[in-house]
Amino acid sequence: MWDGEFTQAGAKVTATAADYNKRVKAGGSLSVGFLGTWNDGNRPPGSFTLNGRPCAD
Repeated sequence: MWDGEFTQAGAKVTATAADYNKRVKAGGSLSVGFLGTWNDGNRPPGSFTLNGRPCAD
């Protein structure tokens, strides 16, 4: 992951901004990125949320 940090507790993964980009000016934007893989150890993601609200498909 770049421009952010993640933590995992069980099936829940939380991504947060890095220390250097936690403040975004009004009308500004922020990009984060990650490369992911999946294996049999975890089920594929079933849903995504942003600030506690579901993301649309």
